[in-house]
Amino acid sequence: MAALLLLAVILSSAFDCGFAAVNPGLMFQLSQTGLNYGADVAVGILTSKVQKLRIPDQRGSARTKLGKVNYEITNMKIIRFDKPYSAVNINPSAGLTWRLMNVRIAMRGNWRYRFHFVRDSGTFDMAIMARTFLNVGVSLGKDPNGRFTISSRKCYCMVDSVKIRFHGGASWLYNLFSSKVERPVRDILRRKVCDEANKVINVNARAQLATLPVTIDILKYWMLDYRLVLPPVFQTRFVESYHKGEFFLKNSTREAPFQASPFPSTVGDRMVTIWVSDYVLSTIGYVLYNGGVLKRHLTKEDLPREDRGLLNTTCTSYECFGILVPSAGKIYPNATAEFEAVATSSPTATVTAAGVQGNFAGTVDCSARLSNGSLVPMFKANMTVVLDLQVSLNEMVLRGNITRLTSHIKITESKIGELSSEVLTSLFNVATNVVILPELNAVGQKGIPVPGFRNVQFVNTRLDNLNRCVRIATDVRYVRSTYLRYDSN
Repeated sequence: MAALLLLAVILSSAFDCGFAAVNPGLMFQLSQTGLNYGADVAVGILTSKVQKLRIPDQRGSARTKLGKVNYEITNMKIIRFDKPYSAVNINPSAGLTWRLMNVRIAMRGNWRYRFHFVRDSGTFDMAIMARTFLNVGVSLGKDPNGRFTISSRKCYCMVDSVKIRFHGGASWLYNLFSSKVERPVRDILRRKVCDEANKVINVNARAQLATLPVTIDILKYWMLDYRLVLPPVFQTRFVESYHKGEFFLKNSTREAPFQASPFPSTVGDRMVTIWVSDYVLSTIGYVLYNGGVLKRHLTKEDLPREDRGLLNTTCTSYECFGILVPSAGKIYPNATAEFEAVATSSPTATVTAAGVQGNFAGTVDCSARLSNGSLVPMFKANMTVVLDLQVSLNEMVLRGNITRLTSHIKITESKIGELSSEVLTSLFNVATNVVILPELNAVGQKGIPVPGFRNVQFVNTRLDNLNRCVRIATDVRYVRSTYLRYDSN
């Protein structure tokens, strides 16, 4: 009876931060519509569980003016449980309350009695009705490790009326023990339903939440931290959770020296709304920079075979390094140019309504590889790179594709005479778009995994670029057999 488990799972689209940040990098918002959908799915799960409840046999006696009537009620089964109306209320100070209303339950069983020397038996039908059948509270919180906690509170199961119709035997004896049957059945049903509801929340849901990772490995060397920064916050029309949303090197928790911008104070129009701050993207650059990853040695071997002559200092065609930089060909003929590009600061990302833009600064050292294999320096330059990034969501992964990459080169030192920064900028833009751009896009297609949970899919999804964040607005669909996994390799 994973009645509220789905609600917890959808809500759990979140994680933590044992390290406090002024503003979270990720925010998840579950609307009232999303809660109602989860409750509706949970009712279907609950219905199948209630139909399987076993009601213990009842045996007893009733004293009358004519003597004692001994009776047995056996083989009681729930044969019908109409799907009730369900609702989830959000209490800003207490959490969630899940209610089932307008419940009708039909039961069937056997009866037998003995009165003096008279014995008889037959069957019976029982109708149980309740205006408010189940009322159970759910508390969601955060443990010291940034994981969700969940617990039930104050479960009430109420039955308004129990009516029994006996079939067979002497009808005048039914009323002597019918009330003796109604009360135990009412009490047993209330206790069993609450026991099952509490078990789903405190055992099943808790165990499910405990398996959710609070970090995800990215490309074997890094991890994405999803831990909760704060306990979930309950508002009048929605529930919000706040997550770290920061990249780290594995086995390192070195914090980025910058903070996320505040998220907009708006209510989404879908079941779930996810805000991803550009802080998350900038922490990727910070981790790559501090990990010494942002450097690239470019040689002719990195170019497609048909373009490898572009870096020759002595040209066999109209397009090569020697044509653009004549002094290189004169001083170092029959050589090839090689470039060593290194970042000098952490790259940053900025999201606006127009799109996502990345900025990168570094240095470029250009050397000549002579025919004897030796390497001699030719010039040094400062480099700035601006790239435009298109973000998309596919299979629960936020992916990036660079649509434009523009470099600017400024010569700072030359050992081969005066050089044109504009000419070298054009050359470097060709090389980076041929070599570097495809490599970056291959990494971008690995993407950032959005928290995914067993049996819950995103549907009807819309992605918008806002001021300093990307907003993902989506509905969800419960599919019992589906679980999407992120491939970090």
